[in-house]
Amino acid sequence: MDYARRVHRELVGYTPKRKSYSHHIDKKLGVIALKHLSKDDPDTVELDLEKQAYDALSQAISDYISLNGQDEPFVKAFLSWAWKNTDGPALMEKFKTVPDKMKPK
Repeated sequence: MDYARRVHRELVGYTPKRKSYSHHIDKKLGVIALKHLSKDDPDTVELDLEKQAYDALSQAISDYISLNGQDEPFVKAFLSWAWKNTDGPALMEKFKTVPDKMKPK
């Protein structure tokens, strides 16, 4: 979350509030559509359940790592799975092109 807010600051020029950015991410992940249905929303919500599960787990694992590190076997297993299934080497090549000021500290 904090990294995404820093990226937003570099791209747009300001850092969004944590709560509003959290809402934005929940909306992107489909959490809002799942929890709330207002009269102006469509009657159906189209979801990619596998992607939703991956995104939710990624967010939870990221929070867990921030609090407890990544030494637990389940964390290592998820990170290994994610590396293999999201083309980790290609992601790292993209990451190398990110300016240093936008990289996590």
